[in-house]
Amino acid sequence: VIFSSDLSEGTVAAEYPPGVGAFGRKIQIKGLEDEERLIYGQESVVIEQVDLAMGLGPVQQLLQELKIKSIAIVPIIGTDRPLGSFSLDSIGAPRVFLPHEIDLCRAFASLLAVTIENSTRFEGLADKAQHLGNLRASVLAITSHLERANLLNEIVKNAVTLVNARNGGFYSYDPARGE
Repeated sequence: VIFSSDLSEGTVAAEYPPGVGAFGRKIQIKGLEDEERLIYGQESVVIEQVDLAMGLGPVQQLLQELKIKSIAIVPIIGTDRPLGSFSLDSIGAPRVFLPHEIDLCRAFASLLAVTIENSTRFEGLADKAQHLGNLRASVLAITSHLERANLLNEIVKNAVTLVNARNGGFYSYDPARGE
């Protein structure tokens, strides 16, 4: 589950095995005791009997719909904020999660935190690289014009494109005439 930036909800970003039915589902976080403990207390939440659990609110209904009987949830903590959660689910029958299984989930969550943050940084770098590529193409297009009218039109066209504007223009000021 990847949390929204305001930590009010999360979205299931991956599931295994595929087709369980959780992928893409929204999970309420805000106002739910167990979910908030996971985020703000950065504690693991282990529920051995989903049907009898308190503090899950509407999440309990979703877990029951997915036939999840027991669940161990660990937070994915980034450098400066909670990023999401990783869970180990028991579908069809309740079970007791052993301490070493919870530790393994925490280790996976730590790896996921690094992976998510690196992915986010890479996406930002890819956007910057794309923007720089567009800027380079604009500079090449602009410098290829020798006539003033064509040059000014090319500058306006590229400026409008680079800043995603609807239109643009030049204002020519004549200091001798004061206009």
